[in-house]
Amino acid sequence: GKASNLFQSPGNRLWSYRPPAISSLSPASVTFSTNVTEYNFTIFGTNFGNPAEPPTEVKVGGFACPRFELVNSSELRCLGIPAPLGGAWLSTTVIVAVGGQVATSSVFSFSGAPRITGASPPTGPSAGGFNLTLAGAELGSSLSDIASVSVNGRRCLQEYFVSSEVVVCTAPPGVGIDLPLRLVSSSGVSVQLDRAFSYAVPVLQFVSPSHLLTGDLMYNVTVAGTNLATALDVPELVIAGVRCPDVVVVNSSVVVCFGLSGADGWLGSAVALAHPAVSVRSADLLTAFGLPSVVAVSPPGGSVEGGDVIRIVGENFGRRLSEVASVTVGGRECELVSLVSSSIVQVRTPPGTGRVQAVVLTNIGGRATDATPATFSYDAPTVASISPDTVLSGPSLTYDFNISGTNLGNALDGPNARDVLVGGRPCSQARVVSSTLLQCTGINAGAGWQSADVAVTLGGQAAVAFGLVSAMPVPQVTTAAPSTIPTTGGVNLTIQGRGFGFQTRDILAVTVGGRECSPFELGEATSAAPVGSSVICRAPPGVGTLRAVVVSSRAGSESTPARLLSYAAPVITSAEPRKLLSGRLGVPFAYNLTIRGSGFGSHPEDAVESAVVAGRACPGVIRHNDSTLECQGLPAAGGWLGSDVAVTVGGQVGVKTAAVDAFQSPRVEAVSPASLAQSGVGGRRVAVVGSNFGTSTADIASVFLGLAECVDVALVSSTRLECTASNGTGQLLSVEVVNVAGGKSSENSLFSFASPAIESLSPGYVFLSASLTYDFVIRGTGFGLRPEDIVSVHVGDNPCSNVQWLSSTTLRCEGIS
Repeated sequence: GKASNLFQSPGNRLWSYRPPAISSLSPASVTFSTNVTEYNFTIFGTNFGNPAEPPTEVKVGGFACPRFELVNSSELRCLGIPAPLGGAWLSTTVIVAVGGQVATSSVFSFSGAPRITGASPPTGPSAGGFNLTLAGAELGSSLSDIASVSVNGRRCLQEYFVSSEVVVCTAPPGVGIDLPLRLVSSSGVSVQLDRAFSYAVPVLQFVSPSHLLTGDLMYNVTVAGTNLATALDVPELVIAGVRCPDVVVVNSSVVVCFGLSGADGWLGSAVALAHPAVSVRSADLLTAFGLPSVVAVSPPGGSVEGGDVIRIVGENFGRRLSEVASVTVGGRECELVSLVSSSIVQVRTPPGTGRVQAVVLTNIGGRATDATPATFSYDAPTVASISPDTVLSGPSLTYDFNISGTNLGNALDGPNARDVLVGGRPCSQARVVSSTLLQCTGINAGAGWQSADVAVTLGGQAAVAFGLVSAMPVPQVTTAAPSTIPTTGGVNLTIQGRGFGFQTRDILAVTVGGRECSPFELGEATSAAPVGSSVICRAPPGVGTLRAVVVSSRAGSESTPARLLSYAAPVITSAEPRKLLSGRLGVPFAYNLTIRGSGFGSHPEDAVESAVVAGRACPGVIRHNDSTLECQGLPAAGGWLGSDVAVTVGGQVGVKTAAVDAFQSPRVEAVSPASLAQSGVGGRRVAVVGSNFGTSTADIASVFLGLAECVDVALVSSTRLECTASNGTGQLLSVEVVNVAGGKSSENSLFSFASPAIESLSPGYVFLSASLTYDFVIRGTGFGLRPEDIVSVHVGDNPCSNVQWLSSTTLRCEGIS
C-alpha cells in the first residue's frame, strides 16, 4: 500500500533473539612462557551477532580482547591479548556479550601459574564472615605462598591453606552477583576466576513507617530485610519514587533513610534498594498516600448550631486519625471524631450558616483537599412565631420582637439587622439568643408596615412566614354614642373609629376622661363596619363636657384624644332650709343647707367646683352622692344677692332660680304709735312696719324701742310685726328689729317715750341748817330703765351728790346740804 496507508502496531516485548553460546576455543590451552608477548584466539559457537550488531564484550582468561573480528555468527577472533605477567591468567573462562546477552564457558586452560577453577559455596550472606573455599591448581605449597585472597577486590578477612588445590578464606562483607575471586601469590602472580561468587540477593521484608503522606513532612524510614548492605556498600534507596537524601547502614539487615520528603508528592508506593551490581524492588511494603481528596459528605446538611456527626468520603486521608490535621466546613474547624478508613473520616460540624460550604481536609503534612468537589449545607432558617404578633403604625412607636423558629443563628453567626424584616421593616439590631430564638429590636413604625410577613435571611438562605403579624393602624376615634351620659356612668358606650384590633384582646384599655371604660369588647364586624371599627364599653362616672375618649391597643399605642363625650350638667331640685335671713358682720351665724338634684358627680376625684346660694359661695361643700350636696357654714352676714342656688361640677353650672327665700337685713319704716303719752310707762302694743322681717315670729330675735325691749313679738307678715313696749325713756329713739341671723335694722328716730314726771318727795320738808345733810326719795314715772339713764337730780337748787336709781319710778338722792 501507499506510505500514507501504513500503520504501526504499538510497542511490545514479545520477541527475543537466541543468546550467544561458546562451544570451543583455539588454542584452548596455553603454557606460560616469558617469550610470548601476546595471544590470539579463535572462539567458536553460535549467535555471536552480525556486522550491524557485533559483540559488545569479548574476554579470554579474564582479559578483554583489545581487538576482535566477527568472522560470522559462529566464529569470532580475539586478537592481541598481552601475555599476563608470570602467566597469571585471571580465569579459565571465555566471555562473549551480544545484545545484552552473555555467553560464558570455561574452555580455556593455562599452566605454569596458579589458577582457580571454582568456589564453594557459590553464594553467601552479604555480612560475610563465612568460609569460602577456592578450588584450583598450583595454588602453592603453604600459607606463606599466598599473599591474599579477595572477593570482587575486597580481601578476605582470613586465609587458610589446605593444599595446592584448595584454599579457604573468611569472606568479607559485600554485595553483588557474579563477582570475581582473585588469589595473589607471594611472588606477585595473581589469578582470578570471573563470575565465581555471588552474595545473596537483598530481600526487602519490612518498612517503617509503612505509609507516607504527601505534604511538608520529613520522614525517617527504616528498611529491614536480609543482605541489604554493608558498611562499605551503602545502597541507593528510592522510596515511593523519591530518592533518599541520606542512607545510613545499621547492619546488613537494617538501613535507614533520613530526611525523606514527599512535598512534591509520591510516585507510587514501591521501595527500591540498589547497589551497582544488584537491586531489588518491592511494591507491597509501603502505602504512599497521594494528595488527599474529598468526593462526598454524608449527610450533606445539618443544623446551624453544629454538633452533627458527618462522614467525609474521599481518599488519601491516612491510616490514623492523628494524621488528619483538620477538617473545615466553610472555613471553620470541625471536631475530629474517628478515622474509619483512609477514605472515610467522621467529624462533628462547627456552627455555621449558608449553603454549599466548602469541606476541606488537611493532613498533617499541610496538604489540603480541593474545596470544590464536596460541600456541606447548613439547614435554612424557619420562622414559626413572633411576639408581639400585633403591632401598630405610628411615628413614635418602636418595637422589639422575639422571633421563634429553627436555624435562626448560633453563637458565631447571626443575621444582619437589615436581613431581619418584620412587616417589611428591618430591625435596628438583631441578636441571636439561640438557634430557635432571635431578638429583633428597634423597628420604628413611623413609616407604617408594608406587609404582615416576617422574613429572616441567614447565610444566603431566606425564611418567610406570611401573615404572621397583625399590623394595625394607630387607633382613631371618630364618634361616641350617646354623646351625653349621666355623671354616674354605667351606660353602654359605643365608640366608632378604626384600628381597634382584630379581637378584644388587642385592646388594652378604653378611657373616658382618663378613666377606664370597662368592661369593653370589640364590636361585631358588619358590612358597613369592618372589624376593628367599633368598641363597646361601660362608661365610667365623671363630670364635665367634651371628655376625651381614648382607645389604647395591646401593642402600646393609643388614639389621639377625641373630645366627643359630655356628662350631664348638674340639675338642682331643692335647697333646705329654703329660708335664709341676713345677718350682720361680727355675728357668727351660718347656715348648713342640703341641696338636692342630680349630676353632682359620684367619683371621689370629681370635686364640686362651687356651690352658690343666694349669691354667696358655700365655704364648705360635702357631696354625699350624685344627688345630694351639703353647703356648710354659709354665713348670714352681709346679706344675700338673689335667691338662686347654683352648683358647678366639671365646668358645668346647674342653676335653680328662686330656690331659697333670702331675706335681707330687717328694715323699719314706721312705728305705731310713734310715742307713748304716759311718761315712762310701757305695756302697750306697738306695731312696727317695714320689710325683711322674715316669715315667722321665730325669725325675730328682738325688737327694741331705744333701749327698751319690745316683748311678746308677733310677726304679722314679713313687713309688719307687733310687740308690747317696755318701760323706757328718751325722745326720737331708734326702733331696732334684730332677726335670729343677727341682722338688724338701721338707725332711725321713729319712737319717743313721754318725759319723766315727779309725783312725790320724801321727806317733804327740811330744816335749814348749815350742819345738816338730807337724803330724799323721789317717786314718779319715766325715771329710766337703769342708773345710767339718770343724768342729774336737783332738790331745790341743790344737786344730789349721790343718786341711786331704784326703779323707773323711784330714785334716792343723798347728801344734799
